[in-house]
Amino acid sequence: LSASPVTDFLASAFSYHGEKILVSSGDPGFPLTRIFDTDARTWEPVAQGMSSVAWSPNDLRIAYLAARGPQIALATLDTSSTSTKPREVLKMRGEGFALTWIRPDRLIFGEKPTAFAPCSLWSFDLTKKTFTPLLESQLGLMVLWNTAGDRGVLFTAHPSRRGGKL
Repeated sequence: LSASPVTDFLASAFSYHGEKILVSSGDPGFPLTRIFDTDARTWEPVAQGMSSVAWSPNDLRIAYLAARGPQIALATLDTSSTSTKPREVLKMRGEGFALTWIRPDRLIFGEKPTAFAPCSLWSFDLTKKTFTPLLESQLGLMVLWNTAGDRGVLFTAHPSRRGGKL
């Protein structure tokens, strides 16, 4: 698709309609985020320092985390226009979060899955700015959500760290 190489690839994700690809690369502590337009075959720089970037399920907004001193900020950005500015939603303390945007008003915060430490998931309401615990203290916790954002397939690691449950 692209003649430009992507060095030090970290992550990628398709937009809701599949016409754009979000790509994070470079230093894992301060990644570069770009968007590849599959129709125009062009790259659009977004920003550096975004982590846990997730597409909206119904438009071209992205949600991401960014370091703000001793805190992290959750922000959204409408990538359909180059003139829009990020909208900071909240600041908090923490690290090692992964974001999933499951519905227009709902994000899932989760600790990055590992079989070596218990992980939890929280639902975050973008309108009310409130957290609701979903699952707590599960080894290797990973969920793949359906397009409606109301059901998911759950995987947890076995306590022996060999295999797990789906």
